[in-house]
Amino acid sequence: GQRTFYPINVGIEQPFIPMANATKEFKIFVCGEVNVGKESFVKRAAFNEYTESYDPADYFGVYRHTIVVDGLSLVIDYVGANSDLGNDQSSGAAQACFILYCINSRDSFAKVIEHHNSYSKGHICTLIGNKMDLESERKVSTEEGKQLASNLGASFFEVSVKEGKNVDETVLEAVRREMKKGLWKQNEEKGKSGFFKK
Repeated sequence: GQRTFYPINVGIEQPFIPMANATKEFKIFVCGEVNVGKESFVKRAAFNEYTESYDPADYFGVYRHTIVVDGLSLVIDYVGANSDLGNDQSSGAAQACFILYCINSRDSFAKVIEHHNSYSKGHICTLIGNKMDLESERKVSTEEGKQLASNLGASFFEVSVKEGKNVDETVLEAVRREMKKGLWKQNEEKGKSGFFKK
């Protein structure tokens, strides 16, 4: 699939961008404990889909789709990790690391640092508190999440994958942080409008 995101001040339709024409790949490594919603997060982010059912045996390997962010066409790869913390090779090839926990599970929150230490080195890191739709069952406060993210040098979002709240925003923020790092520059030489990596 392909999705398009626009700058706030742009309201024009952009054309479909085939994967073959995307100018940059951006890999996001998604980790966290079992049942925090990693696969559901990825399906919502990539395809705007959500299903209640979950089978750990069917846990995703890689999902791929294209997006357009502020005029830059990208192939986004979401790479999964199981909770056994055994996939360092896949995480090493990523530009960003998303660490998920559930706001109604202190156990999943307690594992965040372990996942961060195993996977996030050298990556843009985002800490994501899922299941904000279960506010009545909350066991991890928003302030706790923000403080841990600050301590880890990570961005912080609370999301509801079920309701689709703040999911797109996490991806957009990670891509735009990569842009600000200067790894992607608009190539204006010779009238080109693409992007290239330094």
